[in-house]
Amino acid sequence: MARYLLKRTLSGLLALFLFLTLVFFLTQILIRGDWVLANMPFAPPEMKAAVREQLGLDDPLGMRYVRWLGDLSRGELGRSYTTGEPVLQVIGNVLPGTLLVLIPAGGLAFVLGLVLGTAAAWRGPGLISDSATVLAVLLYAMFPPALAFGLEHLMGQSFRGVGSWQQLVMTQYMRNYPEFPVDEVYRRMLWLLVGAVVAAVLLLVVVRRVLRWRLSPLAGVLVASGLWVGSWYLFGISEPVTALLPLLSIPFIIFTLLTLGDLLVVTRTSVTDTLHDQYVITAWAKGVSDRDVRDLHAARNAMLPIVSKMVVSIPYLMAGLVIIEVASGVRGIGSMLFYATNMRDIPLMLGALVVIGLLTLVLRLALDVITALLDPRIRVEAASEVIRSP
Repeated sequence: MARYLLKRTLSGLLALFLFLTLVFFLTQILIRGDWVLANMPFAPPEMKAAVREQLGLDDPLGMRYVRWLGDLSRGELGRSYTTGEPVLQVIGNVLPGTLLVLIPAGGLAFVLGLVLGTAAAWRGPGLISDSATVLAVLLYAMFPPALAFGLEHLMGQSFRGVGSWQQLVMTQYMRNYPEFPVDEVYRRMLWLLVGAVVAAVLLLVVVRRVLRWRLSPLAGVLVASGLWVGSWYLFGISEPVTALLPLLSIPFIIFTLLTLGDLLVVTRTSVTDTLHDQYVITAWAKGVSDRDVRDLHAARNAMLPIVSKMVVSIPYLMAGLVIIEVASGVRGIGSMLFYATNMRDIPLMLGALVVIGLLTLVLRLALDVITALLDPRIRVEAASEVIRSP
């Protein structure tokens, strides 16, 4: 399986390189004007020429591409035209906000989609399962900004835009907690989230191996959530985190609902197909309990198409997250990309796309690992390749 994952990693890196190369030339060619024209329209021509020379905008396109590749090979992404800061530093300040929405919302949507889709398929056609399917289709087809404005209206804020909600929360936060910078709180929340997820996984493994208890995925989400919230109090950041939670609530709810809709439909269809397979009928004939047939045979064997669907949907989910951040006013990698595009800040745009591409690659590799663990054919094929190799 290691050889299979290595091949997937190399092919993913090659695809990412080709994508970034294409994006580099398209941004340079298709975006009208440059940073100087967009941000210094009334400056004297001498000043414009000096700034353009300083930023290297007068260099040939091929030279700029080679320079960008050189920075990328050293793990650098250049400097922002707008602020002069290293792009990596700017991204490091906004990336935790994105991950704090992506990881919890994606994990919750996956577990809820698996549980609800399995339950709907197990019950068969009926009011509850059909209603769940219709709701899932509506959520899948929902336009993210429209859902953001709808949630904003339901939460009692002005319908003029989600920016008013962000301004209200940030104003109150800065007045009450000036000693806790928002970026630092987000960074601490992210590390505590990673620790809580790792601890929850280890705890569930121990419970299953030692006590022989089989807990549902929803129980794992509840354990990880409890450990995460408890760590806020343990490390003394509970009050600033609680003050910032309303700011993350809208993108969290939107991303969860949009992801849940797709997963629920796929799970129901996949589990329904497995209910008529021979091994499920055999399990029933042997007297296996309905719960074990559902969880250990039908749902478990239906996981492969679900995970495969998630692999295909990752670019859509990342694009949706960018739209959600812009619509909800959250300071993340998506809103930074939107800002950089408006400002014609090419290094910042390319840096955001590099990070989004790497996130997509990591998620795809993680799902490839899950697919290889679920599908024995991949392990057999990988073993056969090792045997055939000289």
